[in-house]
Amino acid sequence: MRLRFLPLLLWPLLLASCATFAKRDGVQVSLVNVALGESTAWETAVQFTIRIQNERPEPVVMNGAVHKIYLDGTYVGEGLSNERLEIPRLSTATQNVTVHLRNITMLTKLRGIIESQAVEYKMTSLLYTEGQGRYRAVRESRLDLKELQPTSATP
Repeated sequence: MRLRFLPLLLWPLLLASCATFAKRDGVQVSLVNVALGESTAWETAVQFTIRIQNERPEPVVMNGAVHKIYLDGTYVGEGLSNERLEIPRLSTATQNVTVHLRNITMLTKLRGIIESQAVEYKMTSLLYTEGQGRYRAVRESRLDLKELQPTSATP
């Protein structure tokens, strides 16, 4: 007899979970810049600038983030941020994170990237927010290094 009311009790939970999943849409990430930092024999610090895009009609306040970076399918490291960052409604903000690359692992990978003059990257991000839970975002793209090379100056 008690089991007959179980579906009625579960229905509000199901509706609440659907609403929770729906409100997580609208936050995107992309890689916008890379700069080399300090280097030792074993590792190199690389600073990635990440653009966070808020497509939602209300601001998103982040308390931290974890960004995992892959180059040509190889995991190269993760950047952590404990920075508080407010992304205004329907707007963007940038965040700098440092990733420590192991030189031995990356030497062979960089050779292939330089020879092919292109790199595919993937970034998976977990953004922690105030009062809105967590946002997960994935960005995959291809960067053609030929386009970045300076053109020769004509006299």
